[in-house]
Amino acid sequence: MPAVQILTIIAWAGAIQSIDQISNALLPAIDKEDVYIQIGIVRTIITASAVIIGINYGLVGVAYAILSAKLLHFLINLILIRIHVKLSITKTLKYLFPPLFSCLLTYICYMFIKNDLVFVNCITSTFATIIVLCATYLSTLFIINTKNINYCYKLIVKKIKIK
Repeated sequence: MPAVQILTIIAWAGAIQSIDQISNALLPAIDKEDVYIQIGIVRTIITASAVIIGINYGLVGVAYAILSAKLLHFLINLILIRIHVKLSITKTLKYLFPPLFSCLLTYICYMFIKNDLVFVNCITSTFATIIVLCATYLSTLFIINTKNINYCYKLIVKKIKIK
């Protein structure tokens, strides 16, 4: 079962990276391409260093090292947003609340499934578990962001009608 453990760790690293991508789009949008390139170099060094250190502890060590690198990337991006966009940490976290809350809820569901606290016979395979966790994440994100989704939909419809 080490493959399941490794994939679980990498999945959480992916969840962190998906939240972190917000700032990746933000820096070029505010004409900070130089900072974006510099952070890319720093990220590469951090990730490569993490993998080199993690290799000493096997594949599980590499997975944890990648997870740690993604957390460090996220923290660095929070600091960069604070510096370059002049957003406070509380405002930044307010904007990041939907994906962070979705990740937390998904993690709670995962723990319930992992520890057999949920009596569901169909969740016997890893694939079914992944489907349940993805559905939890996406539905929570959708519910929290309904107002923004409706606003974007109205803008798109308005643009189409203009043309």
